[in-house]
Amino acid sequence: THALLPGDDGRLAAVWVGVRSVTHPYALSLLPRALPAGRYHLAQAGDASEAAPGQLTLDAEAAALSWQLGGYQFVRYKPRARELAQLHLPNSPAAQRGLMLADAIIRVRDLVNTPAEHMGPEQLAQAAQDLAKAHGASFKQVVGEALLKQNFPAIHAVGRAAASAPRLIELNWGKPRHPRLTLV
Repeated sequence: THALLPGDDGRLAAVWVGVRSVTHPYALSLLPRALPAGRYHLAQAGDASEAAPGQLTLDAEAAALSWQLGGYQFVRYKPRARELAQLHLPNSPAAQRGLMLADAIIRVRDLVNTPAEHMGPEQLAQAAQDLAKAHGASFKQVVGEALLKQNFPAIHAVGRAAASAPRLIELNWGKPRHPRLTLV
């Protein structure tokens, strides 16, 4: 829940927010759409031990994550109805972690929300290539008949009748000694 508090001039002076937990990933998620457009920042209450009873400082990672998730809207086919409120956070490792996690979740949401007729093998490969480029990963794909030549007959068999050629998408990031994760 939240409350808009006016200043002496009648303009918005502060926003008070009630949250269940300062580390909850959706603690501030209502605010980007509910607040008037503009830039907001979290008030500094000092050390949590010095805060007034009932007043807590919000974790920067949770604040960044929840604000970004709350502002998510699938805009591929329809633009945003209005500008969202923006949260300004100090550049800290915790805030950066929250923003990176939110970016990953938003990328997945966009993939999931895209209708199947617009998210075929080519488009999925493009999304993987964009992700690789953004994070310095290597990307390669094996497409169509090349799947048979490289001994991937099952992938070829499943997708050969589709309008778009079947493909194996490979994205590698990290060091060779790191554990491998394969998504099929």
